[in-house]
Amino acid sequence: MAKVFPQSQRPVLDPYVSTEKETFTIWMKSLVCQTNGCTVFDSNGDIVYRIDNYDKKCSNKVYLMDLRGRVIVTIRRKVLQIQVKKELIYVLIITGLMQFPDRFNEWDSLFFFGSVSMQRLQILGCWYGYRLDSGANEEKPWFQVKQYGRLFCMGSFACQVTVGFDKYWVVKLGSKQAFRIVNIDSEVIAEVKQKQLSSGISMGEDVLTLAVEPHVDHSLIMAIVTVYGLINYKL
Repeated sequence: MAKVFPQSQRPVLDPYVSTEKETFTIWMKSLVCQTNGCTVFDSNGDIVYRIDNYDKKCSNKVYLMDLRGRVIVTIRRKVLQIQVKKELIYVLIITGLMQFPDRFNEWDSLFFFGSVSMQRLQILGCWYGYRLDSGANEEKPWFQVKQYGRLFCMGSFACQVTVGFDKYWVVKLGSKQAFRIVNIDSEVIAEVKQKQLSSGISMGEDVLTLAVEPHVDHSLIMAIVTVYGLINYKL
């Protein structure tokens, strides 16, 4: 299985990297009065990550923290906008190359009336992750996630992740909650799906299982999972 980071770039004892496959349970609620956010448990039932968004949802700035509230990754959103003619919008929707958004706020402004000839569209959401450790540059993003979005059909690919010179993709699966993170060789490095008990009974839609392959930085994976949750209005 390919590694997210070569061993030469990581210390031997990295708290976020394991030599074995790891499984986490994600509860899509904050422990703070069960408000917006999520809580992540390891296979021993200990809390390893948490996000507390309180009364806000889909915030443009989110903190991935450990149990004690120490910020591990700061995630920020930027929106890319383009100007297009409304006639082109009509053609793209009619031909099926563009999907009408299921949430109106995905469009910065969209008017199909009057004399307006140009429309400004939020085509892509772009998210940046900043890792706050002793060797990190707070001004330089650790990773970038580009949303493929709801306006243009991109098949099962939901977004592209760039970490330095490496690229990964979030791939949607058949289930509403399920997706995989794959590398450039299409190897699965992590997978998220609805949690099932040993009896085979599925838990609620807000309880997920995250499986991370060996030698993969699970803090990076959890940050990507967070971005995907924000994209889908789950956090």
